[in-house]
Amino acid sequence: VGAVVITNTNDLANGTTTSIGALVANDGGDGISLREAILAANNTGGADYIFFNIAGAGVQTINVLTALPTITGAVVIDGWSSPNYAGSPVIELNGGNLGSLVKGIALGAGSSGSTIRGLIINRFTGTGIEINGGATSNNHTIQGNWIGLDATGTAASANGVKGIYGLNSTGNLIGGTTAAQRNVISGNTQ
Repeated sequence: VGAVVITNTNDLANGTTTSIGALVANDGGDGISLREAILAANNTGGADYIFFNIAGAGVQTINVLTALPTITGAVVIDGWSSPNYAGSPVIELNGGNLGSLVKGIALGAGSSGSTIRGLIINRFTGTGIEINGGATSNNHTIQGNWIGLDATGTAASANGVKGIYGLNSTGNLIGGTTAAQRNVISGNTQ
């Protein structure tokens, strides 16, 4: 079990990602990126936590340059942890219409019990969040995200396929009973 804090909006993987401990010890000299954190969490046993503390006010946009790694272990990616969070998502994953059918967040085999919350996921050519790992990708929590919207939450910024897509997965909680837990899924192509 490990915890790591995203400190920049880069989409680089120049730190040591063999484990969360190794990444914290050697972040490549430029802070920790979401890509590095996912790679390190995949290589660290147990349920891991990815928090955000990116300097600057307002929305923090991560321009994703290539497909992010598929999540293969239980992880909490917590956009609510950002110091700028005040009820609306402020961590934006911008797919920039790159490549063909590139997903925003992919929950694959081994990722059961993961949580994705408090993110803006837009402009990916594939699905915003895809759950597709069969019997070992169940019981996820997807809350408080804007999927297919721009950073204001008032205009479409479509993903090329679906907002959220679950295939061969059970026991997932999408949304919740409070305003903060509800996802806004709109503007996506399908």
